[in-house]
Amino acid sequence: MSKSLLIVGVMVVLVGLGWWRGVFRAKAQPDLSLMIELKPFEEVIEAEGHVDAQRYHDVFAPYCRYERRVIFLVEEGTTVKPGDLLAQFDPGAISLAIEDLEDRIRSFDQSSADIRFRSKAETYEQQVRADTAQQGVVLGGIRKEISQFESSLRKSTVEVELNNQIKWATSAKDQRKRLDWRDTVTDRNRAVQRDYYEQKVKDLKEDAEQLNLYSEFEGVVLYPPIPLQGDLRKVQTGDYLERGQLFLRIPEPGVAIIRFHLEEAQINQLRERMAITFTTAAYPGELYRGQVLSIAHFSEPASFLQNRRLYEVLARVEIQDKQPQLKIGMVARSRFLLHRYERVYAFPKEWVKPEAEGVRIVFYEGQTRRSLVLKNVTETADYYLAESLPEITGPLKLVMATENKGRMP
Repeated sequence: MSKSLLIVGVMVVLVGLGWWRGVFRAKAQPDLSLMIELKPFEEVIEAEGHVDAQRYHDVFAPYCRYERRVIFLVEEGTTVKPGDLLAQFDPGAISLAIEDLEDRIRSFDQSSADIRFRSKAETYEQQVRADTAQQGVVLGGIRKEISQFESSLRKSTVEVELNNQIKWATSAKDQRKRLDWRDTVTDRNRAVQRDYYEQKVKDLKEDAEQLNLYSEFEGVVLYPPIPLQGDLRKVQTGDYLERGQLFLRIPEPGVAIIRFHLEEAQINQLRERMAITFTTAAYPGELYRGQVLSIAHFSEPASFLQNRRLYEVLARVEIQDKQPQLKIGMVARSRFLLHRYERVYAFPKEWVKPEAEGVRIVFYEGQTRRSLVLKNVTETADYYLAESLPEITGPLKLVMATENKGRMP
């Protein structure tokens, strides 16, 4: 019996302590409150983007068919001017090819000289034969005239000899013509072949000139990450680049933009030439201004994989004379100004309760707790706005609606 009474007594004490603690905590925990004043209000969209250039001057690896191994790169971040050296590629393979072709040309010229010498000797020898044959024709004609007074047999013999001499002279002349034609064709063919070698040397020298890349613009040198040997990184000396591969960029100076990627519900509230303000992590105390330059009509393809639709928004930056210059890649925390209200009460949505008749607010007027339904309010993404409150002219102490306390961030 005594044990039962003891157990009951302990339970009563515990229940009493729990009740006392609950009452004490309820009294000790005051209502969450927020002072709301009639003041100017700006409806904004906050977003994070990065600084970029509006235009880039891209530099590509040479298009020559030889190895494109980098042996020199100007340091990233260097400000270059037109004519400054940006990069050099190893000219070793092209130099060897040029030397080989030049050796071929020298050997070719030597063989051409030997061929011309032999051709001239052969032509001269044939010319001598043709001249000798022609002299024989002249002598044969004289013998024929003399043989008119001799016997018929002698006349016949002289005439046969003359005809043979004429055939020999004609053959010698034809052979001389063939030699001339052969020499002409040979010279033409060898000239074409030599021109081919010279053109190859010229092309290789032009390729060699491509191995030294000079800046055509003024700006700061940047190296974007590119695919190299199965990795995505910036180019370094010793790397081999593909033909025409982009590896260096020079942003156009003086024109900076901010790139944002916003969701569909956000871009529907934006318009071109809308004002924005933003700060950067590098210059947190510096407030920059700008305006929306363009809004993409199509979402980013990469955003499909995340089941989100992101649209690119570009904003032009208006840098004042004394403001620090922005650098490519800086993070920009921006505010897009949607609307500016001169004097309104701004009630955070998590502090009020929407109802069929309007929006219910709970507040203190002095020590009195009151409740009021606002009917003429303007709704934004995070606030309900009211230009005036019935019977209230000054600031009020707003109390969070009971239904929203569990959703308080």
